Amino acid sequence: MGEDQDQAARGTELLGVLVAYGPKQLLPELTVDQWDHAGAIGFHFTSRGETGIREALTHRLREFAETGKKPGTRSLFGCFYNALAHSKSLKEPGDIVRITREFIWDHLPMAPGEKILGAELHRRRLHTVTSLAKQEQLDTRSLRNLLATARVIAPKAPSHFAFPALAGEEVARRFKKTEKLKDLPDLLNCSRPLAENLVADRWLELIYHDHTDSRGRAHKTVLSEDVQRILDELEAVAQSVSGSELELAPLSKVAERTRLSAIQVLGLVLGGHLKNVSLAEGERGIGGLRLSSEEVKAVAKRVLTGWSNEQVCSLLKASREACVELTKLDDVDLRLPSFKVSGINGGRDIIRFDPQKVAEFHATFATDRRIRELTGFSAREKFFWLKRHRVKPAISEAAVGIDLYRTAALPPW
Repeated sequence: MGEDQDQAARGTELLGVLVAYGPKQLLPELTVDQWDHAGAIGFHFTSRGETGIREALTHRLREFAETGKKPGTRSLFGCFYNALAHSKSLKEPGDIVRITREFIWDHLPMAPGEKILGAELHRRRLHTVTSLAKQEQLDTRSLRNLLATARVIAPKAPSHFAFPALAGEEVARRFKKTEKLKDLPDLLNCSRPLAENLVADRWLELIYHDHTDSRGRAHKTVLSEDVQRILDELEAVAQSVSGSELELAPLSKVAERTRLSAIQVLGLVLGGHLKNVSLAEGERGIGGLRLSSEEVKAVAKRVLTGWSNEQVCSLLKASREACVELTKLDDVDLRLPSFKVSGINGGRDIIRFDPQKVAEFHATFATDRRIRELTGFSAREKFFWLKRHRVKPAISEAAVGIDLYRTAALPPW
């Protein structure tokens, strides 16, 4: 500790008061015995230097968090903070002052220029949704949803929740550079169904998607950089292929000839699995691709083992988006098993599914639509039937975009 003996003793007592008697304790009302008790408790922490002091402050922070209220320096630390800020015996900042100041800056959102215990914060360390929205001139509600999607905050985090300023600012920066879904066919030079499938299969990630909001409201946008990345990858894999040597055709025609979906063919292109890939002169994007149907057919037979996402969602009676989200669940017992076909030379991986494992998942879980097919119930009848028997989904719509129920938990019908 850097302060003299009197400062150290006084700082130790004050920290002990905070721990033993709480932030609202009035210091003049403490008896000699209580001061001695506080000193003993404080010494348990200050004797271990900065680690011990931070431990005591962290304990108080966690204790306050249980109230659900917005924290502040005085609501958190009360008499301890006031004494450090105004006590004449501590007018020369000691280590406990420095440590407390740094702890506050590390845990409470404060704007640059704010002073804490005699020192000024030069750069913001933490934001709340409100402070970030104000700084970046963004809609608060949209920004909150975006931060939750980016996992910077929890979906139901309180409004005063603080998060790292740099992480939040990076999310806000990306949010400002987006493309609307309706513009994707023109930007990528592809059909609207292919553009929609690129989003559905998460090749292009929605800047924000609320699984419980089917309309999507104003959030139907994707990152501009993700769109550009696809265009750059197409340029990178395209080669000069003479049309006289091979019969090359547009991607849409090749998909038709090989009986593959357009997104499957595009996966082979961006995965680096095809050798004969060309871009028609003067034509950009996906529509400019020229491919060999014979090569695509042969490579697909070798590379595209298992099932596509399209086949899986058809069996499960679920959306393509939901099937992708199911592959991302942390709980292995709920996760839809998938595997990757690795890209060549840094190319994109292709997500595929083992039919046997999909069949097992299908036997274990049922969507609303499948339940209605099994029971013959209408949507209304199905709802009240599940409610009457108190059957809740094993996987919620909020998590993946669709409710899934364990078939073993369904009552007889």
